[in-house]
Amino acid sequence: MAKKNDHRPQGAPPPPPPPPPKKRRRGPRLVLTLLVIIILLLVILLMLSLAGYGPGAGLFGKDNDPGSSETSQSEVIEESSGEETVYAEIKVSGGTVLMDGSEISAADAAEAAKKLGSDVVVRITDDSATQNTMEELKSALDAAGLPYTIE
Repeated sequence: MAKKNDHRPQGAPPPPPPPPPKKRRRGPRLVLTLLVIIILLLVILLMLSLAGYGPGAGLFGKDNDPGSSETSQSEVIEESSGEETVYAEIKVSGGTVLMDGSEISAADAAEAAKKLGSDVVVRITDDSATQNTMEELKSALDAAGLPYTIE
């Protein structure tokens, strides 16, 4: 009996399969690129806001135009019968309310103006006032029932 020969080819073994492709690490580069884009967009929005465009419409909000004047219902001044109108001068500089040259709170300024009489009109001079201080003063004058003008 003869042995059966395995007929296997005697050549070189088949080449191994190629290794899987390496994944490129994009993490740090992608994050850095996105961060630069976000910073650029924020700088552009800030520049537009300072120039007067966009939702804030300027450096300090909507009404920072020195030529504009606000109007309100309390600004309507009716002439009384024969009595002369008395003006109370209040200056708002930054976050400070000044009356007769001294610093005073918005509520105290409204009370002092109210003591001047029933026909008093408050003249507010806006000297680079902050919006919060102006709103506080206007609220105090409205609560006291005093008409005012803003110059």
